[in-house]
Amino acid sequence: MTLPPWAPGATQTAVAALAVAAGQRARVMIIEDDVLVARSFQRNLPRDCDVTVHHDARDALEALLLGDTKVDLILCDLMMPGMSGQAFFEELSTLAAPLCSKFAFVPAAPSPRSHATSS
Repeated sequence: MTLPPWAPGATQTAVAALAVAAGQRARVMIIEDDVLVARSFQRNLPRDCDVTVHHDARDALEALLLGDTKVDLILCDLMMPGMSGQAFFEELSTLAAPLCSKFAFVPAAPSPRSHATSS
C-alpha cells in the first residue's frame, strides 16, 4: 500500500473545506490507539469541528455501522492492536462503502511516553 505524502496544515485545510461544503461544523472521527497521539491529532484540528475519538477500531466500526456517529472525515492509524487500520478500512468498504470516501490513513509512531507507561 502506498500512502500520499503528508504536508503540514493539510488536515486543517481538508477539515475547513469539509465544514464549508457541509454548511456546518465538520464532524471528524479519529481512530488511534495511542492516547497521546490521538490528543495531538485533535489539537491540530480546527477548534470549530466536532471530534469523536476511538482508541479501538472495532468500537469505531460499531459506532459507524449503528449510525451512532455521523462523520465528514475519518482519520485512522494504520498500526493498532486488535484490528489494524487496513483491516478497519476493508471492513468499512464491505459494510458501509460510502464512508470510504471520507477516510484517510494517518500513520503515526507511538509516543515515547505512552509506550513507557504501557509496560
